[in-house]
Amino acid sequence: MAILLVAAAALLACSDRPRSNPLDPQNPDQVRGNVGFNALAGNHQVLLQWDPLEFIDLEGIRIQRTEAGTDDTVTLNDSLPLPVGATSYLDNSPDNGVTYLYNLQFELKGSQEKPRTMSDTVEPGPVFAWLELVDYGQLVLMTPDFRDEANSLQASFYDIQDVQTGVSLWVLSGSQEGLGSLSLFSFSGELREENLFGISSIAAFQVDHRENSVWVAVSGSNGFVYHFGGGGNLQSSYTTGIRVASLAVDVWGSDVWVGSSEPTIARMNMVGEGVTKYSHSSFIKPEKVVTARETAGVWILDTGSRRALHFTDSGIEWEYADFNDPRDLVVSQDGSLCWVADFGADAVVVLDNQGHERDVITGLGMPHHLGFNSVDTTVYVSGLERLATKIDQNGQVLWQRTLPDRPGLIELAY
Repeated sequence: MAILLVAAAALLACSDRPRSNPLDPQNPDQVRGNVGFNALAGNHQVLLQWDPLEFIDLEGIRIQRTEAGTDDTVTLNDSLPLPVGATSYLDNSPDNGVTYLYNLQFELKGSQEKPRTMSDTVEPGPVFAWLELVDYGQLVLMTPDFRDEANSLQASFYDIQDVQTGVSLWVLSGSQEGLGSLSLFSFSGELREENLFGISSIAAFQVDHRENSVWVAVSGSNGFVYHFGGGGNLQSSYTTGIRVASLAVDVWGSDVWVGSSEPTIARMNMVGEGVTKYSHSSFIKPEKVVTARETAGVWILDTGSRRALHFTDSGIEWEYADFNDPRDLVVSQDGSLCWVADFGADAVVVLDNQGHERDVITGLGMPHHLGFNSVDTTVYVSGLERLATKIDQNGQVLWQRTLPDRPGLIELAY
């Protein structure tokens, strides 16, 4: 998905930062007043917005950009200042992964003074993130640097259970006690369809990105799973015989794995070979199943036995059981690394492809949801103590943001 800030400009949310008039003689900070100035990061883009400026002596506006850590300031519209009535500017020239400071500079009639706003810091990047706001049942699109909200769905949800992206945005809400339903949104936040497929008892779903189809599991002990094509047509159906908690598409094995609240997992073969169930002494509630794009097998988070496992046709390849209260699990595309959010230990544990502990990252504000970034093999962490953190494959914290609201589910959008 290509997200352009200019396309969502009308919906962009500004931060609640102090606002002041830099040209007001009573303003003690005349040179660096804010006037609602806000810079929002995009993909090779930065959108600048500010309040309408109705100052008698104002003649024009210039945009200044400084790369963080340097003294080199560039005036982006040096040849022609913006008109007095301008309230936004789109910079299409920044590099991704570079931190910039932006400010406005004002030209005044009959004066050599050029007062400036306070600088705002941004870091453009190719990956945005849909983020659940736990206390409000809402989904917002965060800018790549997680400093601002770029967009939000014009809807509120009861008990969001899962969020996935394909060519659209899929939201499963209210799925406890068999009442879950799927809603489909465009990336601009518009509702396209609710109660998809006419099913209001959905337990789990999984978008198959190869053909833009979707797998849907119905609540109940029979564990019915349906496969719908991109046009909404029913392609196949399965009876797993277990209560489905999650689904994961195994591209290499042409299978769909099924996690369950029962001590059993299942595998559905997409080419008509039926359903195979697996039980093991280590299974109590193997609820979360995850697959890797470049290798076969399934990674399992068993919240009942508080362990992570890697399972293949040969059985359990490895298992790790030193968790306090594991909540979420993600895997790299090649299956070489696995990250587990251990809410009870306030840590993310990184495991290698043998199940050995590689790193333990702490200070994440009670992590409970993870998002894997396939562009640079990093992981986004949301903590209930209002922290959002990005960590790399070496266990280093790349950034950490304190958010105004408690974050929940994370779904990355490229």
